[in-house]
Amino acid sequence: MRRKIEDEHALFASIINSSDDAIISKTLNGIITSWNGGAEKVFGYTSSEMIGNRISILIPSHLENEENEIMDIIRSGKVVDHYETERIGKDGKLIYVSLIISPIKNAKGTIIGASKISRNITLRKETEAKLREGERQFRNTLDNLLEGIQIHDFNWKYTYVNHTLAKYSKCTREELLGLTLIEKFPGIEDTHFFEVIQRCMIERKAEQLESEFIFPDGSKADFELSIQPVPEGIFILSIDITERKKAQKEILELNKNLEKKIIVRTAELANSNKVLENKIQLLIESEEKLKKSNELFFSLFEQNPAALAISRLNDGVIININKSFLRQFEFANKEDVIGKTGTELNIWYDKDQRNEMLRQLQGSKIAVNLTGQVRTLSGVIRWVSTSVLVTEVDSETCLLSVTLDITDQKRTEEQLEAVNKELEAFSYSVSHDLRAPLRAISGYTKILEEDYGVQIDEDGRKILKTILLNSKKMGNLIDDLLAFSKLGRKQVTVSEINMMSLVDAVKEELFFEDSEIKTEFKLNALPAAKGDRSLIKQVWTNLISNAVKYSKYKVTPHVEIGAYEKDQQIVYYIKDNGAGFDMQYYNKLFGVFQRLHSSAEFEGTGIGLAIVQKIVQRHNGTVWAEAKPGEGACFYFSLPLVPKNSANDNL
Repeated sequence: MRRKIEDEHALFASIINSSDDAIISKTLNGIITSWNGGAEKVFGYTSSEMIGNRISILIPSHLENEENEIMDIIRSGKVVDHYETERIGKDGKLIYVSLIISPIKNAKGTIIGASKISRNITLRKETEAKLREGERQFRNTLDNLLEGIQIHDFNWKYTYVNHTLAKYSKCTREELLGLTLIEKFPGIEDTHFFEVIQRCMIERKAEQLESEFIFPDGSKADFELSIQPVPEGIFILSIDITERKKAQKEILELNKNLEKKIIVRTAELANSNKVLENKIQLLIESEEKLKKSNELFFSLFEQNPAALAISRLNDGVIININKSFLRQFEFANKEDVIGKTGTELNIWYDKDQRNEMLRQLQGSKIAVNLTGQVRTLSGVIRWVSTSVLVTEVDSETCLLSVTLDITDQKRTEEQLEAVNKELEAFSYSVSHDLRAPLRAISGYTKILEEDYGVQIDEDGRKILKTILLNSKKMGNLIDDLLAFSKLGRKQVTVSEINMMSLVDAVKEELFFEDSEIKTEFKLNALPAAKGDRSLIKQVWTNLISNAVKYSKYKVTPHVEIGAYEKDQQIVYYIKDNGAGFDMQYYNKLFGVFQRLHSSAEFEGTGIGLAIVQKIVQRHNGTVWAEAKPGEGACFYFSLPLVPKNSANDNL
């Protein structure tokens, strides 16, 4: 029997010594009584070094009270199971361990010590920390993207949104998370957008579309959307293209209206109309191709369709890029790029761009947007739009750059500008050539009236007067059209303008031409501005003459002129108590040859306000109006407080 017990003890000792886990026994006072081979592997101490010493050798100073708390539990007869904590090895390094501690009892059942099993979990802890850091970096990247990001689970509940998406949705992230898409936007399940994302959710295939979204407050916005299935549900990337859509619509509407009015008033444009239509159609088709070519993909850093790069802020060394970067800059492998700077790779076409970018980023966490040119590995120069923001990677300050190739877009813009200049030149040429035959018609009509008037009956004389009247109107139309066309070619000289003296001069000229004007003027203080004096004088002439003309039927015509500053702009205004107009026709107000009143009521050609708008826009300003029928109108135009450096190029 004794032999059997000794054999069992030997077996247990062998098992304990062969275990990779540290198996230690100690007294209630913390004196180590046994120390296996696993303990030597985990902590680095041999059994001869540890047996007889206190267990506190292994405990970090900040956990001194922990051992007392554990022993209190052991004295109560309980087991401490899978308790994770830190210990110190012989080399002084911290070791993460998982402890199982049980009381040791003698034959009478009295607790005389404790048995401890310590498993080294340092590798697991380090892996978990790296995973958490990786997740934090990924979340930080998504949070700071300029595109809107949202993730929905299979029940359409928001599980993630970034700052941009919350801004698009006109609410906070907290207001979205936890709600379903249908709860936040009731009725969305009846839209084409929902049909597309539902198809992606069910069929697990990526989708792309452009969609107009109507918010609960009635406002609208256009978005480019890319939808991709992910394990949690679906992932949606959104880009607000409202301004781009609006600009496209305005450009097309401007070309359409200008083309239509010129055709109506100049029959000789008919043969050229088809050519112009074809050119405009080519531009529209080119824009459609450009939109289709700008496909958006979304996923993690590696799958983003934009060229992404992370570089250290202090020295510019690139530490990571994605596949799109390799493709865009024509590099074969990441190893060709990582560890080098943009300057070493000869990417920057204009090296001052990087210095300007760094200057703007100093002390800022806001993304900086730049448009410029880069050089690919083969030497091809491309136009790009780049957004750069400061971020943290592995506790190091870095730059995250998102670069999109906009070469095709730039080419389209240049083509559109060329067509507009061609159309403007054509309008000038046709209008100029109409003057000669019109002078002949008017001249011969006057000869008929003066030399043969006595031989012509009353009806004939009325016809001659009608011809002369309409010839004069046509002449005015041609003069205004020529003036409008010349604006595009006039070289502008920018200087400081004394607005008070300029308005006084305009008033004197208008009163001199018509001494019967009885309008009351109230002239408030007008700050000086910078611009082309002759062009700004034309603006005041057109606006003041309009105010006087449209208030002439009032018992006491009144015109007020003033100015105020707002958003780095000087806003000038001229207000009358005249005929006014219906704001539902506001979109026609600044169109060429557009009139909101009949010529029988008020004379004019309908091009004066178009000239005003063009002059103000070429000074980097805006023009607008407010009115009510029968209660008068107020016209505003703004000029920058400090003109842009590029103003001379744009005027």
